[in-house]
This record gives sequence, structure tokens and C-alpha cells, in this order.
Amino acid sequence: MYAFEIMLYVFADILGVIAQPQEQAVAIVAFLLTVPLLFTDKPFRMICGIGVGVVLFILTAIEVKDKSVLFVDIVDVVVFGILGTILGTYAMKVKCQRLLFARKVAILSETDMLTGLRNRNAYEQRLHDYASLENCEIASVYVDVNGLHEINNTKGHAAGDQMLRYVGKTIQNEFGEMNSYRIGGDEFVVLLTDESEDRIRVKIEQIRKQVEKGYYHISIGCSVGNTSDKNISSLIAEAEKRMYEDKRLYYQNSGIDRRARI
Repeated sequence: MYAFEIMLYVFADILGVIAQPQEQAVAIVAFLLTVPLLFTDKPFRMICGIGVGVVLFILTAIEVKDKSVLFVDIVDVVVFGILGTILGTYAMKVKCQRLLFARKVAILSETDMLTGLRNRNAYEQRLHDYASLENCEIASVYVDVNGLHEINNTKGHAAGDQMLRYVGKTIQNEFGEMNSYRIGGDEFVVLLTDESEDRIRVKIEQIRKQVEKGYYHISIGCSVGNTSDKNISSLIAEAEKRMYEDKRLYYQNSGIDRRARI
């Protein structure tokens, strides 16, 4: 990038000094005002680039330019060099603000505001990316929180939100920020590549224990396969099916009647 910038200033010198030594230089003025707008860089580096352009012009002009226009050209290049610095710095600030804003919007569009996990938008995009994988080990972990409806009705939605945040954070701690998604009210999905089934099951048990420390309960289903045998959608469906079986066993063993939900 910097080499290209210097080449532009050299080209301006050729047009305004070497090609027309007896006339006032115009090209360098235009280049000093426009070149800084072509790149996105730190202001200090941009100023250095303009300074190099100004110095190159002055040195070339002293050697080649007719004395009748030399002083005017040097004054012009210094003045417009300063103007180019001011204009370029402002433009750089605006560009950086736009980039930061675009980045924030992108993050917000893929983040679940309650739990901080990646949301369904990010999940759908990940599914699309998974569809292009070939001969790759993939895994899905499907998590559903037990008792959210009851907690919302007996302790209030703030308590239910606290439970979701706790479970979400626990999942994220084990499987990582980029792999953990909240896809619905009390449903979470983890998508993994090249992770052994044994290691996944160890993490699942760690999640169960940590969630129970918070006096909450979850149901979990897991499915592991290769993209050469099954697609990600069928893998998630298998994990969801196993999660529902785990939920059935939880309510059966706990003696809680799901039909009695308030």
C-alpha cells in the first residue's frame, strides 16, 4: 500500500515538474488532496505519506523547475500538504467510526442480548457454512433448560432470565464462545468440528454438575458424525431427539408432573 502511495506522488512529480518545468504544478496539488482519501490507515502514517510526497516534490522541483515558478510551487505544495493532512485526518476518523459502527452492528446482530451467546442468526449462518464441509467430524449438543416456565410463573421472569444466563455461561465456558448458541427461549445448541465424542461427553457431565450447583436442571442430547455420512441438520435432529428422551427421564425420575405446570 505504501509503495503504491509513493508511486502516485512520483507520478505527480513527473506530471507537474519534469513534464512541465516552466509551468505551475497542478497534479501534485490534486494528489495531495485525494491520495489520503484512497487508503484507510493510522493518521500518523498518513501524515508521513503526505510528508514524503511534499519532500519528493520540493527536491525534484529545486533541480528541475524554472526559477520563475519554483517559489510559488513550493508554497502551494506546503499549503496543500497541510490541507491534505487536515482533510485526510478527518476522513480517516469518519472511516474508522463507520468501520467500528458496522462492526458493532454485526456483533449485535449475532449476539443474544440476554445471555451474551451467539444468537439464531449466527446459528443459521453456521449451518450454512457446515453444509460445505467435506469428510469432517462434526457434533451437535442440544440443551434444554428444565423448569423455565415454572420459575417464570412462581419467581418471576427476572429469576428465569438469571437461570438462562447461568446455563448459557456454563455452556460457553465448556464449549467456547464461537460454538455456543441460544436458538430459542430455553434451548441452546453447540456445534463442533473435529472434537472426540469422549471429550464431548466429559464436557457435558461437567456442564450438568455446574448447572446443578446453581440448583437448576437441564436436559442434554448429543450426536456425533461425519459429513460424508450425514448432514448437520440430521445430526442436530438426532441430538434434539436424545435431549427429549433425557428430559422425559428427568421428569420421570424426579416425580414432577409436567402437565401440572402453572
